[in-house]
Amino acid sequence: MNMKRVLPMLKQRGHEILALILYHGYSDTLREFRRVGIRCKSTFMPKYSETSVKWFLKQINEFKPDVFIPDSIIDACYAAGWVKGLGIPTIIAQRGVDEENKTIVGFFGVGNSSFSASAIVFVNKFNRDLAHAVARAPIKTEVIPSGVFIPEKVARQDNKNLKVVYLGRLDQHVKNVKNIMWSFVHLLRDHPEMEFGFIGDGEDKVEMMQHVAESNCEGKIKFSGALFGEELQKELLKYNVVVLCSDHEGMPGSLLAGMACGLVPVCTQTDGIEELVQHHKTGLMAKDKEHDFQQCIVSLKSNSLRQALAKEARDLITNNFSLDHCVQKWENLCRELVDESRPVTAGIDFHEKQLLPKVPSEFRMLEQRRTDDKRLLHKDERLRAWRSLKSDIKYHSGLSGYFKLLGK
Repeated sequence: MNMKRVLPMLKQRGHEILALILYHGYSDTLREFRRVGIRCKSTFMPKYSETSVKWFLKQINEFKPDVFIPDSIIDACYAAGWVKGLGIPTIIAQRGVDEENKTIVGFFGVGNSSFSASAIVFVNKFNRDLAHAVARAPIKTEVIPSGVFIPEKVARQDNKNLKVVYLGRLDQHVKNVKNIMWSFVHLLRDHPEMEFGFIGDGEDKVEMMQHVAESNCEGKIKFSGALFGEELQKELLKYNVVVLCSDHEGMPGSLLAGMACGLVPVCTQTDGIEELVQHHKTGLMAKDKEHDFQQCIVSLKSNSLRQALAKEARDLITNNFSLDHCVQKWENLCRELVDESRPVTAGIDFHEKQLLPKVPSEFRMLEQRRTDDKRLLHKDERLRAWRSLKSDIKYHSGLSGYFKLLGK
């Protein structure tokens, strides 16, 4: 679930929302939710899983939600096992195809354990089909991509000079942004009229800016920094093409946002991306990250090709990936689960010792227990350090959502 987009809209539709946020350092998620009036409960990331699970269960006891959405937060998924035992539906999400997401879905989704969720949401059909292929028991699934706002204005595709942009994290790992940068530099040698841009931040940004300066391309390759909302849409409308060369993606928000603004996507093949980019229909699919990628961009100097692809791309997003469409799918799934549920009135007694499952071998790098041999959750458990996977992000906010449905 793209919480920052979906939860405010669910609140607008009359649902009662509580967002639970684990933070380490500054949390822009917490600030943004408070700005738009989303009720939040937050805590510094505990050191041990036992304490995190207890904190989640305490909030559930107080809020008594109709639906609990731990998303892909491991300790929230553990808590969901106990919540499901109270008859409250739980939903986990697989937002990407990295090992962490696969591991979470494997254990809490298709593993047929007592901690399995009531339903799994996938961002694309490819990952959903993979999960069904390995599931040990029937599972309820839904494909709900991260929806995007559909702006009224669209990018002009009748301009003479082609303008190309990359939107996303400026990290070479997974995103291959340096490959994109060098392609931009190479293209400018033969097509000096072209213009290029990077929207986003990341640890490779400074190095990339230095390379651009050393290549005498500063005036032709622009770095805009991270932009959001109307500012992002305003900047995207200045371009014609949005590019992506990632090693793997779930359902890339950068392409969704660009296509919604009428930009033509050019990308390399990754699992599931063909649901967005159909070669020579809604965009262009390059065979590699260098020569063919550059040739695809050059081919879009043709206004007629660009205009045809841009229209198909925007129509696809409008009809299938709009925020309204995706929020409606979340509502439908939650109502279906609530209608099937049989909640019990008793809460969770924190004074009773409660077992966590033995740490799965796949989670050794993803979580930390107070001890490996003690699996008891009780009142005096100490703090847990939330350990992220090896990531280029310096810190992250873990977020889990609940909401109450109208009429329930």
